[in-house]
Amino acid sequence: MELNKNNHDGYTVNIHFLELQVDSQDKTMVASDKVWGDKPVYYKQPIRWFRYHAHVNPALFTAVLLGASAPVLLLLVPFRRKYLYPDHEPVPFVYPLPQRPRDKNLTGYDD
Repeated sequence: MELNKNNHDGYTVNIHFLELQVDSQDKTMVASDKVWGDKPVYYKQPIRWFRYHAHVNPALFTAVLLGASAPVLLLLVPFRRKYLYPDHEPVPFVYPLPQRPRDKNLTGYDD
């Protein structure tokens, strides 16, 4: 937390990313427009860049994260088949017929 005196007879308080300005004459506090500070550069601070975009635009961040995870999950399918469990038996499209000769003595709906 920093406390700086500015030229307009007031104080500026910096707490992490939130900047508040206190005017000594009317004792009001105004939050500045930049709540998350300046936009970080990806190559210099990649973790801060991800955190910034997760807070500023969470829907876009989540969509990109899910979209990027799809190819990784597709590459893991052969390992799942080999080490965890095999594919399930396919569901039949028709009713299975019995594997025996048909009874000739049945009449009506007995079959």
